[in-house]
Amino acid sequence: MEDAKDEAEAHLSGWRIAHLDLAPKIAPTTRLAFGRGWLAQVTQQRLAVVETKTFRTIVEVPVNGHAQVVTVFDGGFLAVDDRQLLRLLPREAKFRTYARPTFFAGSQLIPNPRDYETFYVFHHPTPTIYSYALDDRDALKLVDAGLATTTRYATLPISQTLALDGTARTPAVGSTPVERARAFALLRDGSFAVAFNEQVIVTTVSGWSHAFSLKSSEFGIQRMIPGASLQQAWVITGDGALKLLQFAGTRAKVVASVPGHASVIDLGVAGKLLLSLELAPPGTGVRHFRVVARGFTGEEQFSVEVGALSNARGVDWAKQALADKNFAVSPYEPIFGLSGDASLRVFSSRTGALVFDSTSISH
Repeated sequence: MEDAKDEAEAHLSGWRIAHLDLAPKIAPTTRLAFGRGWLAQVTQQRLAVVETKTFRTIVEVPVNGHAQVVTVFDGGFLAVDDRQLLRLLPREAKFRTYARPTFFAGSQLIPNPRDYETFYVFHHPTPTIYSYALDDRDALKLVDAGLATTTRYATLPISQTLALDGTARTPAVGSTPVERARAFALLRDGSFAVAFNEQVIVTTVSGWSHAFSLKSSEFGIQRMIPGASLQQAWVITGDGALKLLQFAGTRAKVVASVPGHASVIDLGVAGKLLLSLELAPPGTGVRHFRVVARGFTGEEQFSVEVGALSNARGVDWAKQALADKNFAVSPYEPIFGLSGDASLRVFSSRTGALVFDSTSISH
């Protein structure tokens, strides 16, 4: 019986590898982040920060439960786990500890580009932004329960709540529910962009919202990242194309377009290059992941093969297949990286050359 089950699972796994595509990630990775001269990596057990010149570890701390790390715009990091919030300032070698914000499944830590002492939590299913300010309250509080002393985790108070679906889209009781958001990006001007089926709603921190309609060819936006200009965003559309949208007037205008060449999993910008993590389409034999660098008009500069689609099994096969594909591009240096729980690879974003591979280090 077990042999038959294993054979069936192996057959199903082979069929998945040959026929199925992996959908683009709806949000940037929160397991790998680049600071100014630093790199932060989250694994199941720890958060480590290393130098990007020597890859020497600067500081590491254990993490508990689900953890995220993001780059703060001053070049440091902000991280959260199930117990506390952590802040690493540039040129410091020790994390500062704060009480934890309220975090849900589907939440994402977002730095504030204008005020490094405040940050946001984006809750994708709603979609809603919660604003927080750092304070010096202890992350852990010991509470005397009479017979025993227990540990309670303090939480930061929410300073502002901002709905990102536009006030005109909020349904009355008994009406059709608000359409689920497809993609989200923090734009260069500090406003929030959320893509729905036929429009993108851009909301400022003051709560002003404007809806920009989409052409049918832009329907099905699956991922957004900020463009170089204030009100622009690169998007991955349902057909795998990469498009740069400008939000102006009443319509999102396409100002650059790169045809899809494969299944695009993730996206980043390095100077004047668009970097995409892609998977070879079905029907191409052994299917490989690669990172492709293209100019904004679509010309390919280089590509780097970063592994074959693994023989993953079970209902979480997609998660297993992407286990070592946490993709991030440095905003400070010409490098990008891919990480997993037991791996870290860093490449040049100018040539694609491998700069560092943790698996080559003997332990």
